[in-house]
Amino acid sequence: QAGPQTVTRSRHLITGDDQEFIILTLQERGTAMKEQDGRQCVIRPGQFSLSDSSRAFRKTLHERFAFTSFHFPREVLSVRPEDLRSLTATTFSGSEGSSAVLAQYFAGLARVAGDVDDAVGRQLAVTALDLLALLIDERGGRLSGPPSTTTAATLVRVKDHIMRNLGDPDLSPRTIAAVHFMSVRYLHKIFEQEGTTVAGWIRAQRLERCRRD
Repeated sequence: QAGPQTVTRSRHLITGDDQEFIILTLQERGTAMKEQDGRQCVIRPGQFSLSDSSRAFRKTLHERFAFTSFHFPREVLSVRPEDLRSLTATTFSGSEGSSAVLAQYFAGLARVAGDVDDAVGRQLAVTALDLLALLIDERGGRLSGPPSTTTAATLVRVKDHIMRNLGDPDLSPRTIAAVHFMSVRYLHKIFEQEGTTVAGWIRAQRLERCRRD
């Protein structure tokens, strides 16, 4: 939070960085104007926007403001570059559709971030990235069918269950489907929308956990 100002991400600053970040900003007070990739948008309280630190952008705030900003290494967000680029400097609603699910989750994440341990924090971050990737894929038309918000929420719950039970040798599509009162076929279908399989996603998370250990 601060007073009126303009923040510019210049090409000179970009050249000096060795890592690219995606920045998600939840606007809490005041109004911001953001410019990137030839677009300009206005973000009001309750809304959010995305920026890509690998390209120049400008953010102007004409009044006292407060916002919460999340930074993610670009390589951990599994979305197509062109889909991400099409959504920078775009205003997302915090009150309707799948963007509302994401906004509420990130707001809650900000409230509890200082009170969770590393293991829980990593799982919360995985869910946050999945929600963001789902939103970007949805806006890019890569999720078909009308119940996209419901499917996205289901996938988040399933992945959260998997992350909490990675050490269970009996973890399988059959046991996961039973816990969530769905068919194994439907479980496979929601993972297929991400271009992966249930077993493949479990294996990838276990390998990542081994790498971190």
